[in-house]
Amino acid sequence: MGNSYANNILVLYILKHPEDPVQRVGFSVSKKIGKAVKRNRVKRLLKEAYRLNKHRLMEGIDLIIIPRKRILGANFREIEKGMIKLFSKAGILKKDI
Repeated sequence: MGNSYANNILVLYILKHPEDPVQRVGFSVSKKIGKAVKRNRVKRLLKEAYRLNKHRLMEGIDLIIIPRKRILGANFREIEKGMIKLFSKAGILKKDI
């Protein structure tokens, strides 16, 4: 079973599997966020924030990232900062970076 971590704009679920070095990620944006245009924009912002920081994460983890409704008022920098803080809180950032 995995662990969950949250802040005011994101929820992060993590499952570690050290025997497999592959890192997998999923994004789930609820209809509570809004109609398709808003949901897709949120997904694009989340994917870009992850893409720019995935090299900083440990290998052998599965992630599910779920935005909260408050994400609609956040800009990209706030989303990226919130994501990095969750990664740090979860202890999945590499030590050498």
